[in-house]
Amino acid sequence: MVELTIVSALVAVLAVFAGRILTGGTRTTVRWTLSADAMEKTQVALTKIEFDLEEMTVVSSSTPRFLEFQLDSNRLPGYNPTGDFDADGLTNEFDVDDDADMIGVGGVPIPATDMNGNDLWDQDDDNDGNIDVQCRYYIDANQNLVRDFNYQESGWGNNVEILLDSISGSIFKYFGSVNQIPGPSADSNRDNIVTWQEIDQNPATGNSNGVIDTTAERLYINSISVHLVIDKNNDTLPDFTTELRIRPPLLMVNRRV
Repeated sequence: MVELTIVSALVAVLAVFAGRILTGGTRTTVRWTLSADAMEKTQVALTKIEFDLEEMTVVSSSTPRFLEFQLDSNRLPGYNPTGDFDADGLTNEFDVDDDADMIGVGGVPIPATDMNGNDLWDQDDDNDGNIDVQCRYYIDANQNLVRDFNYQESGWGNNVEILLDSISGSIFKYFGSVNQIPGPSADSNRDNIVTWQEIDQNPATGNSNGVIDTTAERLYINSISVHLVIDKNNDTLPDFTTELRIRPPLLMVNRRV
């Protein structure tokens, strides 16, 4: 009986030990599976994000979890680069004023606005009175990263795509540059990086209310950081984390001062 008791105790100890090993191995396998799935989907999403943000011409709204911006008419569905919006003999891809609203009567240049002028400034290249292309990225109530296009001001919600799910935390950060107005004075801590907080707090650019929420503040955005943290099983442990910083070239060229 003594020997049987000892054997039974040893078997019980080994069973507990083996169970812990199997449980740990299962958890590790699940973790690797979640990480691999999150990484694959994130890489696909980042390709689309980079494509859109590198072509933005105007930032319309900017918060840590919401970004709205405008794009050129070449992103319209059915856009024809060899077409001719204004029938002047120049195809759209080579016409600096697609809709011929840059020059007025007698050849006098018309002051450019958001809706007329040269292609870069003009957000209505076909001259129909509507902004050609607007795009939104935001986190919805289910923690999905959503991409939405509004073509010709037909309304939001008609071209929605969920790029990623299980997003944790904020994703957008905004930066300026010491090489543009207001220059080094915006870099309050002299680290050669102008953060959104410094843009907001600088007397020449911001209103010090804790967010980038005015046209004057958004004017000084010249790069955007996209920070993605994926938590597929909501255990507060990130399954995949990555960050991409994009400097949209057209934002600098299209600054209106």
